[in-house]
Amino acid sequence: ELWRFPVIDPESSPATHDGVAFIGSGLNGGGIVALRIAEGLSEKDRLLWKTDPTLPVPVGGAVYEEVVLIGCGSGDFVFAAPDPEGMVLALDRETGEVRWSVPMPDAVLGTIAVRDGVAICPVRNGEVVALDLKSNGKELWRQRISERSPALSGPAFTGTHVYATTSDGYLSVLDAATGKVLERVYINHESKPGELGLTFSSPLVSGGRVFVGSETGGLRCYAGREAE
Repeated sequence: ELWRFPVIDPESSPATHDGVAFIGSGLNGGGIVALRIAEGLSEKDRLLWKTDPTLPVPVGGAVYEEVVLIGCGSGDFVFAAPDPEGMVLALDRETGEVRWSVPMPDAVLGTIAVRDGVAICPVRNGEVVALDLKSNGKELWRQRISERSPALSGPAFTGTHVYATTSDGYLSVLDAATGKVLERVYINHESKPGELGLTFSSPLVSGGRVFVGSETGGLRCYAGREAE
């Protein structure tokens, strides 16, 4: 073990950039913590900054140029909030100050995917939202991928396509330019549907293949037009 640092309820994987790790402090903590990852630092010197937004931050950050993008909101992976609300925040990478924010209709619980100045945000109400990072988070498009199940995991974003899952075990393929749903694939086992809504896997795109797990369908690999 090289070092450890106390963080309340760190439910996510951290993002790292230029010697700093960014990780959310979830339902019982709130905020996001920026930690220097070099060895031999005191606890005081390791902490670069910590924010305290009004909503819990269950996910880690996504770094784009000089900002860290984080999603936050009420509700969690199991229970929806009675009065749902959410937000995407762009924080200054060096100071943690809020550069801009975009309200969301529900919590953003999955890690935001960033590529070519565009952020793809999964929303607990079953929507996927694309934001223009060069225009302070201006909405590019919004698409509902489920009428009844939340989008809880981070999407994959190739630049031309978006791959996003919902908790009821569906993988949706979206046109990254318009948000149009191009394909919807059931990824739970056909003879054993996922009755608990526990598909939390984030798709991974590598080598022209899409890898994704589900509640009852195991780990699956798909090939599509981008693999040809």
